Amino acid sequence: MKKLALTLVASMFLVACNSGGGSTNPNTPLPGKFVLAGANGSIYASLTSMSNVFYPSAILQNVGTICSQPTGLTFGANKYVLVANANGESGVCISQSTNAKNWDEFIITTSNTHINTVLVTSDNKFILGGNSVIMSGYDLHNLQTNNFIPGKSIKKLLQNDSIIIALCNDKTIYYASSNDLSNWTQDTNFSQQATTKIDDITIGNNYLIAVGAYAKILYTNKNNYPQDISWNNLTNDLKSNQEIKFIAYGNGQYAGITSSNLLSNVGPSSFSIDEQNLSFKSVNNLPLNPVNSLTFGAGYFMLTAQSSGIDAGVNSSANSTDGINWNLGVIVSSIPLIGIPIIQASTFGSN
Repeated sequence: MKKLALTLVASMFLVACNSGGGSTNPNTPLPGKFVLAGANGSIYASLTSMSNVFYPSAILQNVGTICSQPTGLTFGANKYVLVANANGESGVCISQSTNAKNWDEFIITTSNTHINTVLVTSDNKFILGGNSVIMSGYDLHNLQTNNFIPGKSIKKLLQNDSIIIALCNDKTIYYASSNDLSNWTQDTNFSQQATTKIDDITIGNNYLIAVGAYAKILYTNKNNYPQDISWNNLTNDLKSNQEIKFIAYGNGQYAGITSSNLLSNVGPSSFSIDEQNLSFKSVNNLPLNPVNSLTFGAGYFMLTAQSSGIDAGVNSSANSTDGINWNLGVIVSSIPLIGIPIIQASTFGSN
């Protein structure tokens, strides 16, 4: 079995996806910021790429009224893109912004179309995936609709060079050329391995990694995918056997989140496991649980979570350069008439 460097670090979380790669000097701020999207149309943004304090930056009217909470948030083609589903399954709300403050909001009226995720490709094509449907194009106002596999619901989309990979809610994977999104092929090798629920998937270093229930970790070499597919079931000796809900890559390392644990690794070439307890407290000294999002950008892993206990629902954040040592942040929930909306999605953008 090929080895990869994943070191899993356990942590009881307590406060209130794109994975990226590359390393950077954490003391040198890069252009851009992290952006968070929550229920009721709430948008938060950090002031800089290094900041771990988030301030309200906008209230999206459509997501706050016509649509439910966000299902996807990403950055690409020099803009932030957020998707949500209209109440009653009557359409899709799309919002785009170059600064996370001023948003162009519109609704694509469709029948029974549910969108779960959004991807921006390396050539700036927008791809939206949902229940048996793919929507794509270079202009969000003018998307082409293609049928996906009948009965399949896309959970997450990834790009591996010229290949688009779709992870479905039923533990299956399909792939297609980025230039032909109407013809999809099932990755049967993955289906044979995925005997438990798969929650997230990412690309980093030389690997495509999927994670899920019972500490499931599946990986394959990305360089020849899908011509040469050989998924490996990574056996591990974790003290906890929880569901791994998020996985991200950055600074040459993988980081992940279970329902109450942190997962991290020390390098991409040798496999090792090291669990150590971490503890975070919110600004009100309340425990944090659960974690709602994990992303990477500008040299930082960033997570958002909710507080539990007497003041359940208060949002908070934490960032880390290595996935092991985390710094607690603050999400200032002061949007009038909204209260404390739960964060649903996060991303990093260079604008």
